[in-house]
Amino acid sequence: MERIMDDFESQRKAEEIYSRRNGINISDNRKKYFSIYKFLFQFLVLINLSILFIVYSNRNWIFNSEFLKQVDSFYNVNVLEKINSILNDEENKEKNEFDDVNNVLEKETIEKSDENLNNLQSEEKNEKEKIKDSYSFIKPIDGTITSFFGNRLSENSKINGFHTGIDISAVEGTKIKSAMSGTVDSVSTQGNYGKHLRIKNDNVTTLYAHCKEILVEVGENIIQGQEIAEVGNTGNSTGPHLHFEIRYNDEYLDPNEYISF
Repeated sequence: MERIMDDFESQRKAEEIYSRRNGINISDNRKKYFSIYKFLFQFLVLINLSILFIVYSNRNWIFNSEFLKQVDSFYNVNVLEKINSILNDEENKEKNEFDDVNNVLEKETIEKSDENLNNLQSEEKNEKEKIKDSYSFIKPIDGTITSFFGNRLSENSKINGFHTGIDISAVEGTKIKSAMSGTVDSVSTQGNYGKHLRIKNDNVTTLYAHCKEILVEVGENIIQGQEIAEVGNTGNSTGPHLHFEIRYNDEYLDPNEYISF
């Protein structure tokens, strides 16, 4: 049975018959085309290598400012300006990135500082509330506050600097009452306070200074409102008054924040 040829075999068979009749060798024909392609490829490679060699040999001339200016004028394109623009863009980009990093760090620092300040203020507020909840205070005497807690300036050198309590003016001999219950921790006549005493209750201490007379003794238990001394003018004093302090863990507190005068 005769085999039926497909289209490809029919075409190949026809080429062979045509080549035999005309004396053409198919393999030779293919070699000729291959040689042409090879020559074109080598030629293109040679051209590219020649261009690269010319550019490399004349690199100092090609890339100098005069040549670039000539290119500018010929093509109406400012090459130098474009190069500077690219460099400036890169520099500005780096600067902006650097500024962004600085801004982020500065923002984080400010936020952290604000957070620390808020935490300190919150802790201080909580401490004040804790003292108010745990201890009870009353006015030691009725009178006018002549010097408040904190920094103060005066022509009188006796009252310059940080004031650790408040000064309440009163007539000499006025009875001083204990602002809180506690135990007499100390009685003294020494130093700038003159005659003074301290009453302590756990971590809180109240101090009464510049007294004329002390009416209690060390170790005596005191109830709130008990008369403990008399207003005087002893020690570093500018007139009859009571210097009154509140301390918590030996830190000075503003009495105005705990007592309504």
